[in-house]
Amino acid sequence: MEFALVPSRRCGTCHSCCVDLTIAAPELSKPAGALCPNCLIGLGCKIYAQRPPVCRDWYCGWRGLDWIAEGMRPDLSGVLICPTPDVPDGYEGDQGLEFALLTDDAIASPGLAEAMAHAIRANIATFLCVMGAAGKRGARMLLNNELTDAARAGNSARLTRELRQLRLYLRVMERETMHKDLHSFTAPVIEET
Repeated sequence: MEFALVPSRRCGTCHSCCVDLTIAAPELSKPAGALCPNCLIGLGCKIYAQRPPVCRDWYCGWRGLDWIAEGMRPDLSGVLICPTPDVPDGYEGDQGLEFALLTDDAIASPGLAEAMAHAIRANIATFLCVMGAAGKRGARMLLNNELTDAARAGNSARLTRELRQLRLYLRVMERETMHKDLHSFTAPVIEET
């Protein structure tokens, strides 16, 4: 998967990564769902020019993948697309993609089904994630096996219907595993490497 910043895209007032991600680095640590202490709502990072390396080196999928639709910016779509090193055997590349739904309505975001279909057809490990409450575990599922037929057919309406069902399943799993580690995940984590 080619990940290079799309020149025409800027974060602007989007600060989804400053809220929705778990950040685990010596210079900055915060749980998912908590606002970064350096973030000003509506303005962005107040220390942007001096932001720590963990923030300086991380970009969401919308910033780095030109095949993601323009309208999929996280604050507009409610979907945060995160590169992940969690790639099971048999998939292309050394990074997969987590499509984290920041709201329940995000499942119907224009461009989501098409982006997922593209990733699945390219044999990129593709995960659907529902976020837990602030600082709590959510749930995620590898989609490739479940949605290969719909992705190959290129039927966005069918894919969206199937995604809605999988989101409901993940919501149930998130509630059932809230206090267990089975089938749960911590919100996408960015760490200093």
